[in-house]
Amino acid sequence: MNTPAKNTTKTRTRSKKGEFNPVGGQRAELRASEERNRQLLQQCNVAMIVTRGLEQRNEFVNDRFTALFGYTIEDVPDVAHWWRLAYPDEVYREVVKAEWQARVEKALNSGIDIEPMEATVRCKDGAFRYIEARLSCIGETSVVTLVDLTARKRAEESLASVSRKLVEAQEQERTRIARDLHDDIGQRLALVSNGLEELKLNSDLPAEVSGRIGKLQGETSQIATDIQSLSHELHSSKLDLLGIAVAIKGFCREVGEQQHVEVICETHDLPGNLPPAIALCLFRVLQEALRNSIKHSGVKQVEVRSWGTPKEIHLTIRDSGLGFELKAARNSRGLGLVSMEERLKLVQGTLSIDSEARRGTTIRARVPLSP
Repeated sequence: MNTPAKNTTKTRTRSKKGEFNPVGGQRAELRASEERNRQLLQQCNVAMIVTRGLEQRNEFVNDRFTALFGYTIEDVPDVAHWWRLAYPDEVYREVVKAEWQARVEKALNSGIDIEPMEATVRCKDGAFRYIEARLSCIGETSVVTLVDLTARKRAEESLASVSRKLVEAQEQERTRIARDLHDDIGQRLALVSNGLEELKLNSDLPAEVSGRIGKLQGETSQIATDIQSLSHELHSSKLDLLGIAVAIKGFCREVGEQQHVEVICETHDLPGNLPPAIALCLFRVLQEALRNSIKHSGVKQVEVRSWGTPKEIHLTIRDSGLGFELKAARNSRGLGLVSMEERLKLVQGTLSIDSEARRGTTIRARVPLSP
């Protein structure tokens, strides 16, 4: 008995009018949801880009992106990846691209928003803007937010310019005072000391008078020595002529002898051709930090270390003394913290302080060689 062959022809199920089509309904709902999301993104007051996947295929940009950078919707395919706007050259763009893609990969794998990233971008009219790029990932979809920091950055640059001019004026005044102390007052005191020495050696004077003159001569000589040290602190000729390593060692030795403390100083791998602004900044930070450490820690030993790497210079001042409460010190504007921080900002450096009561203080300064 032959079994009838089964009909293998596939049939399509068509929804009758008025019947619910699950697939069609889901698609319609998805399209409606996407349209709502687009409208929400259009209403945002920041530039936004929606991308998909690790390669960040561009799917949508809002009007704020167009308004901020000057590119129309027709231009967007050519600048879909915002790092293509990066200024000023191809090398910079590649650096921004590599860093951003690494962050995207990390965010996609972890599902956690990454730290924002700053960059400089070029608008269609050639103007430059500072932006902060933020990233949020939902599955393979990424929402990139570009926040315009131009106004804030320009205000910071203006403030930095004022700070730089104040520091330059301060250094010029330090140099003038140091020169006057060394070349004028110091020399005159040396002449007075020599004159007193000659009077003391005069055998016709009574012993009591000779002794008094000798005492005055010793005090005058000590004042001359102190003025010479003050002149060196105000302006270090060693820093100008012999470099940062010699200046650091010389200052630590002088301070140790004057204050009767042991300053353990170690330097290595410091470049001999360090930019003058960086060398002067580190030397001033050392002066302020070491002076405060000796004054406030209550210890008789302080460690100073400075070393270089291909990318940055480090300076550390450490003691095991009384320590202090950092917040209170900042509020009181004491310990020269403001001065050290402001100087380091001018060379894109950073300052960190670790201090605990009865456990000492460690001050760390770091300055990049290529900001």
